[in-house]
Amino acid sequence: MLRTLLLICMLLACRQQMPSSVKSDMTADSLASYMRGTINPIFNYNRTDSALPILDSLKPVVDRFNNYQTTCLWLRMVAIVKAAEGDLDSAQLLVQQAMDKAAKEDTTQRELLAAKIGMSSVLADKLEIDSAIEIAEEAYYLAHKIDRTALPLLTIKLSKLHMDAGNLPAARRYLEDGLRVSVKPAHRAVLTHELARYYEKINKIDSAIIILKQLEKDPRFFSPHFIATVQENLGAMYNANGQYDLALEYQLKGLAAAKKAHTDNSISYFNVGTTYGFLKQHEASINYLDTALLLAAEEENWSFQRRAMYTKATILKDIGKKEASWQALDSAYNLYRVELDSSIFHASKDIETRYQVKAKNDQITSLALINSMTKKTSYQQRIIIYVLACCVILGGFIGYMQIKRRQLQLKLKEATMQQQVLRSQMEPHYIFNTIAVAQAIVRSGDITRAKEFLSRFGRLLRLSLENARQSLVPLEAEIKALESYLALQAMQYPDKFTYSVEVYTEYEQDAVLIPPMLIQPFVENAILHGIHDLEHSGHVSVTVNRDNDMLICQIEDNGRGFDNGSQSQHKRSLSTAITQERLDILGKQTGKKADMEVVDKQMKGLGNGVLVKLKIPLRQPK
Repeated sequence: MLRTLLLICMLLACRQQMPSSVKSDMTADSLASYMRGTINPIFNYNRTDSALPILDSLKPVVDRFNNYQTTCLWLRMVAIVKAAEGDLDSAQLLVQQAMDKAAKEDTTQRELLAAKIGMSSVLADKLEIDSAIEIAEEAYYLAHKIDRTALPLLTIKLSKLHMDAGNLPAARRYLEDGLRVSVKPAHRAVLTHELARYYEKINKIDSAIIILKQLEKDPRFFSPHFIATVQENLGAMYNANGQYDLALEYQLKGLAAAKKAHTDNSISYFNVGTTYGFLKQHEASINYLDTALLLAAEEENWSFQRRAMYTKATILKDIGKKEASWQALDSAYNLYRVELDSSIFHASKDIETRYQVKAKNDQITSLALINSMTKKTSYQQRIIIYVLACCVILGGFIGYMQIKRRQLQLKLKEATMQQQVLRSQMEPHYIFNTIAVAQAIVRSGDITRAKEFLSRFGRLLRLSLENARQSLVPLEAEIKALESYLALQAMQYPDKFTYSVEVYTEYEQDAVLIPPMLIQPFVENAILHGIHDLEHSGHVSVTVNRDNDMLICQIEDNGRGFDNGSQSQHKRSLSTAITQERLDILGKQTGKKADMEVVDKQMKGLGNGVLVKLKIPLRQPK
């Protein structure tokens, strides 16, 4: 009876009123709405025999749509019909088909949830309680994730199943959870009814009676099924309390309501017959017990047949019909053997079902593991490919950098050789000029001055030769060579010019290197091409300062400046071009920009003469 009531609540919860439409015009959604709006009311009034023809007529439409939602709904509705007919194996097969289809195609998992609820009902009807609890709890946790509106129905189902299994604490927990989450009166009514059963189980009969009487008087519940259930349970409570007159009154009311709803069964008649027996109304008791035996035989309810037969034997003994009583006891014993065999059969079926469920779960777990390993292997393969690709790219980059490095080394080697060639072009030029000057002094007959000149020239030549052996020389050595050169030129051109050399302090202790004879050509140009032909005395100044890793040199004279087109200007340009090349090479070697600027002071409004600015990258000794 309670399972029927649970079914009513489930259908009421999902019932939707939809107008009928022509099948040819239906869509998948309208078909599902039509099925709920047409079939559910039939189920509500327990007229499942009327539902099957409608469902059979809808089968071609369901197949035509091939929609998992309508197919699963149709399968579950046909399963309800089969279960009502007592064909529980067919009902289980249909619900299993709905579960399998939902598991494959239902991404929302709502159809899977509905199929699990249906499967737990079928297993409960088959008395496979443990399996029913397992499936119902799976549905309960799934509902928490995707559809909390299904929780009231599931708490009703689980509380009933746990009570049937004797696990009263679990039943109470689900009842409390159901009353907490339920909003609809129908759900709360069923949960309240189950709470009354719970109080009966813990021997608080008076509390159970109070709860059931409140439900009986609630005007919101007019369904014959619900009224019959409440009244029959009230009769059972009064019976347990020893109040047999009240028990009989409510049991007869409940039986009448059940007949009206076409839900009367062996249990209802057995309860009435037992109460008549307590009241010593033996003839009425035997009549109701006989009816219960007939219905239990049709239902194949061996337990109630045995109980009814044993109760009948007791009543026959009380009225003195001993032979009939012995026959009834013998029948009760035979029914007990049948019940025992049936119990063993159901237990084996339950074990088989649990094994099948476990095997299926193991298969799912195995497939999930294989899928996980496949994904992991695929991920590892991608990582390996990425690593190999990175290695190839890195190897290519390293190879490219090695080639660039070799090219740079070759360029630097070439630059060094070019610098040596350029320096070799500068040094002979200077030596030839100086020898020519010495020859002129000797020809003039000034032997003393010639000796001093050659002595100074020898020291300068020694410094130049020492510096010439290296591509870079200390700044201190270059300054000494420059000062020797200026002193030598001052002897060659007496009273023609004065000079000054200013270098930043502590340069002598500063361990920095520069290319040799880089400043001297500009000093030579200033003397020979700038102030040589002046009518007045000229002046050449050399200033050297340091700015971090750069040497800032200024060579300035107050001569005649540039004379475009003259031979001296051509010589200046050649000297400047050679120095510029040397600076470019030095810039490549150091990675720092070397710069040279030659300014005609008169063009800039700075007076007469030429100003040369050099920015020379410094090198540190290794």
